[in-house]
Amino acid sequence: MTISTDNKPTPRDYLEIQEKLEEIESNLPFEVLFYGSRERGDYDSESDFNFYLLASTQDQMKPGFIQKITNILNHLDKIAPVNLVAGDMDTFRLRLNLFEPSVVHLLELGGVFFGDRVLHGFQKEWNMIKANPIPKEKLVPFLNRRIRFYKNLTPRTEKEDAVRMERVASLSVQTWAIRSIPDISIHELVTLDIPARADKMIRAMYSKELDEEILDLLERKNEAISLKRVFQKEKDFQQSQKDTLKSRIRQLKKGIVQETEFGGT
Repeated sequence: MTISTDNKPTPRDYLEIQEKLEEIESNLPFEVLFYGSRERGDYDSESDFNFYLLASTQDQMKPGFIQKITNILNHLDKIAPVNLVAGDMDTFRLRLNLFEPSVVHLLELGGVFFGDRVLHGFQKEWNMIKANPIPKEKLVPFLNRRIRFYKNLTPRTEKEDAVRMERVASLSVQTWAIRSIPDISIHELVTLDIPARADKMIRAMYSKELDEEILDLLERKNEAISLKRVFQKEKDFQQSQKDTLKSRIRQLKKGIVQETEFGGT
């Protein structure tokens, strides 16, 4: 497979990847969704490729199933890092009904990269549900459980630790906004899940509600994103660079992994 090296895959690149995905055996149809700046078209040279695998629990439990899909999508990592998140249909529907920001983001701005019409079916459900009030009394506890999940993960590398800290900080900010902004909209939920847009919106629209804790958390989230990009760009570091990065991560964790009113365990 020949991948374009000008920071943008060609249509043929995508077609070849999709053809390889067709060779994956599955008990039930699966779908690969494409979202984020690469899908929207507002990406930069450091933007990742973000994919979401919707597949049955039975298929996901099959040895090598997710890894095979990951390996095929990773042909794009010659251009930029590839992120794949996997979920089953029932959990996706649960998160849809909770108005969970990352799923709302997928439904509002994502597209189908490979598969039939699973996403379109969920979008029809969403178009009926989203007229209802946001169920904050259920959504906030769900997000807090996600925060605890990421806090309790044991990272294998410094890069994984930076990604973990980014998720903890991002989810904590989302939880704070959902709890603190009475009339928060669907558009705002989506924006909260887009790092390049979230900070600007929060500082512009929620200035009266902001306090030092949240401002500090926003800065720490940006530091986590910066660290993640360092690890994506470089593979080998001199000892002095390693020591500096480890120190930055320790300081980051000290500020993020602590009990807060909006993201405590």
